[in-house]
Amino acid sequence: ETVFLDRPMPCSLCCGGLCLAGWLVGCLFLFLMCKYIRKWNLRKRQPLCQLKLDGPDTVPEDRCPAVLKESKHICTLSACELAARIRDGGCTSEEVVSEYITQIKAVNGTINAAVEERFQQALEEAKLADEKLRSGSPLPPFHGVPCSIKAAFGLTGLRIPHSGVVSRFMDGGTVQEDDQATTVSRLRAAGFIPLCQTNVSELCMWWESSNHVYGVTGNPYDPTRIVGGSSGGEGAIVTACGAPIGLGSDIGGSIRLPSFYNGLFGHKCSGGLIPATGQFPCTTTEDGFRILTSGPLVRHAEDLWPLLKILAGITSGAQTHLGGGEASEPDRIFEAENASL
Repeated sequence: ETVFLDRPMPCSLCCGGLCLAGWLVGCLFLFLMCKYIRKWNLRKRQPLCQLKLDGPDTVPEDRCPAVLKESKHICTLSACELAARIRDGGCTSEEVVSEYITQIKAVNGTINAAVEERFQQALEEAKLADEKLRSGSPLPPFHGVPCSIKAAFGLTGLRIPHSGVVSRFMDGGTVQEDDQATTVSRLRAAGFIPLCQTNVSELCMWWESSNHVYGVTGNPYDPTRIVGGSSGGEGAIVTACGAPIGLGSDIGGSIRLPSFYNGLFGHKCSGGLIPATGQFPCTTTEDGFRILTSGPLVRHAEDLWPLLKILAGITSGAQTHLGGGEASEPDRIFEAENASL
């Protein structure tokens, strides 16, 4: 015989109510703590090792990106135009690289975008590029043009790819030539000269560029504003005319957000088109390679297409179309064959 209890069970109801209230209070406590800790981390805590350059603490007026834009300064030109000028003798690679280094030193004290530099090596490579040009040897498409690289990519001679404090526990020293990221190797083979590596977010997984190793990167238009992430250092340095183009990576917006926040052109290509080897985060699965992609951040849209082809390893040398005018027949074929990617 079934017996129904018609009396209430106050103990169970009270316990349930107390659990719910406790859960809500706990969530509120965690929210307030996270908010406080984040504010303390971003505004109070000093980074472990900010890059110290011999430039000014604030951007000189004649080095402001807006002034450079108005004056048609060499640091405002597209990579395609710089390549053409160097090739035609309008300027030398050493002059171009020196000017960009001066610009980085002028702005980095304010925006904190460059976190690792290789200025001396870049100047030496620029001198060799000028010697090669004078010798009449065949030249790659972007011969002697400087660039910047996101710190998540392996670059020979600099630190193992990092993403803040966590990755420092896995710090294995400097990148050897064989371990350099595939995309970086392709850019250098195309003639680019890396100047520096730029800041990222912790674990490359946030929409700003702040970590406990190098601190916060500020927006060139307003250093109190964020630059997006995780390729925010690239977005900031390219916007501030510290490099004509930058190399970034993207899973959920890490190229697209910094491009949007800094007024640049950026492109996350179809998954699997550009290799993701030699960078952080790393992946070994086919699905992973289709989610994590690399791509360019540029000031001028005409640089996107030739850079995409170089990064994808589709063309090399003189075959790469540098923009300006109609695309060549191989370009049209590539567009048609890969329309479904």
